[in-house]
Amino acid sequence: MSVYHDVKDKILTISIAAYNVEQYISKAIETCILKSENKNCIEVIVVNDGSNDRTSQIAHSYEVKYPQIVTVIDKENGGYGSTINCSLRYAHGKYFRLLDGDDWFATDTLDVLVSELKQCEEDIVFTDSLCDYGKKKKITKIELPIGKTIKIDDISEKTNFQMQNMTYKTSILKNSNIVISEKCFYTDMEFVIMPLPYVKNIRYLDKVLYVYRLNVPTQSVSINGIKKHYKDSQKVLYKLLANVGLSKSPLYQYQIALFAKKVIGNYLIADDYKNVKEDIRKIDIDILKTDRLVYRFMKNKTIWCLRKSDYKLSYIVKLIYVLVNRR
Repeated sequence: MSVYHDVKDKILTISIAAYNVEQYISKAIETCILKSENKNCIEVIVVNDGSNDRTSQIAHSYEVKYPQIVTVIDKENGGYGSTINCSLRYAHGKYFRLLDGDDWFATDTLDVLVSELKQCEEDIVFTDSLCDYGKKKKITKIELPIGKTIKIDDISEKTNFQMQNMTYKTSILKNSNIVISEKCFYTDMEFVIMPLPYVKNIRYLDKVLYVYRLNVPTQSVSINGIKKHYKDSQKVLYKLLANVGLSKSPLYQYQIALFAKKVIGNYLIADDYKNVKEDIRKIDIDILKTDRLVYRFMKNKTIWCLRKSDYKLSYIVKLIYVLVNRR
């Protein structure tokens, strides 16, 4: 790894997690390159997480082409969380955000965001995102006042925070000494949730920045990905629950509850019919014992049916859930 750029002027560090994404990585990097006066305000750190294709070679070609902007770090495979930990160690930007190697940015919005970040001091700046399913596309918006400083205690406790919508102030991430789990999937939720107890205020920019590719079969959100890594989601959930006492804010607990519902859904999709009842029962009871508000926030028809039947309908719920969520 070589850092050629003048680090003192960096406003935004973009961490790109790259593992076997040779067909996507060029687009990811290119959409981070601005042509305006903000060009050198961005620092792109591509973390090649032990790829065995041409990902590293392609990324290094951009490092040569844009030495003031792009830095490539080659390391052994350690999982998504390890790429965050790695890039955060080397981050010089005032703000820090993530980009997966198979996703991309709306470059015009990135330019507007950098101009905004130069002037603001909020702990999180939110932008919108676009989920790209191929033929189908869906914008994910954050329902917040636009362009104003908002105290985090003043926003609705049921606001849904997602990685692709969040740009964190780098000092919040570094000063809180947060370490993301390695060799584990679903760790983007640790990045989203764990720093929240240290956040005081936020700002919302009403523009789509992140384009999230959702038609890649190897992703953890795909059926195959869920079946392979569903137990990792439980590990991440238990880590979040272990830290639930760091904040008294219902907003913090609601974010954990949203993920907890996802974990239950993962087990319904991937767990063996013989084990699903007891596994889900244990997870749900562990949540209840740890934090009752998280437990109460986990409201939907699936959770209600499982709890109301004392988990005896787990097999039927599993069948229906798999049919409804097949993709």
